[in-house]
Amino acid sequence: MNRAAFLLATTEKNINDIAISLGYLNASKFTSAFKSVIGVLLKEYRKENNFSEHFL
Repeated sequence: MNRAAFLLATTEKNINDIAISLGYLNASKFTSAFKSVIGVLLKEYRKENNFSEHFL
């Protein structure tokens, strides 16, 4: 999940692409796992931790 959090905060990749790159079959399973481990929804995490504009 650390890799997922990093990708959400530092890239503009869509959630499905991130899920697949991390070995999840679909975004739904990834979303559930992320919320279970990190404690917030993917979109909330990205909104609060979006550093991607600093890397463009």
